[in-house]
Amino acid sequence: MHALWVVIDNIFFRAIADIACLKVRGDYFHETFTERIEKVKKLEPLATGLDISMAQLALAWCLKNPKVSTVIMGASRVTQVHENLKALEAVEKLTPEILAAIETILGNRPEEDD
Repeated sequence: MHALWVVIDNIFFRAIADIACLKVRGDYFHETFTERIEKVKKLEPLATGLDISMAQLALAWCLKNPKVSTVIMGASRVTQVHENLKALEAVEKLTPEILAAIETILGNRPEEDD
């Protein structure tokens, strides 16, 4: 069951990333599913090291982006809402070093505005 949640978290994380950053380097549609899973595997130790879930990492990453005014989280159960709201506490854990590590793994640092 854990592997399934990793896949779900990956899809969730990527969807959030695409919505949060309208200008993303690379071509999302040419990236294979296997490549995306490999990125998730590299992100998992970051989340574990911060003592947060992958979903919390994704939401905190979006919240940390100064260009994002609203983060919409999805949940089908009340427990998911409670877990997702813990992302608010996780934001302070995303240091510049952690953010740089995430950007290195994802390879999708937002382009700077002109």
